[in-house]
Amino acid sequence: MSLVSIKSKLASTFSAFLKNAQIKRQENLKKIQPMTKRQKQMLSFIGVMSLFLIPEVANAAAANPILAGLNWAVTLLTSTLARSVAILGVAGAGYMAFVGKLTGEWAFRIIGGICLVFGGATIVDLISAVM
Repeated sequence: MSLVSIKSKLASTFSAFLKNAQIKRQENLKKIQPMTKRQKQMLSFIGVMSLFLIPEVANAAAANPILAGLNWAVTLLTSTLARSVAILGVAGAGYMAFVGKLTGEWAFRIIGGICLVFGGATIVDLISAVM
């Protein structure tokens, strides 16, 4: 066998392989289905949790990284963001009451949620002082 015949045979085999791979890829793309709501939620959760792998976000240089991370979460959940959400909840309840759609259950949920979010630290301190 000459070098030219080996080269042409190799080229034809490689082109057939590429064509077969391209056909398989197109078939696989047809099989892809859209993500379900649960899959999207899990992907979002994994994305947020992967942020904690970044040293600056995870606060890896702190003396007690677990405590620092928990304090960061508490600060985030009781900061200006939580206050803004609470204001939107109360404003929404006001509009619902204005049009006559506010039920006692919804009012209790909104007020109870605000009390638990902003009074969470006090509630935990009271319970731990009793025990």
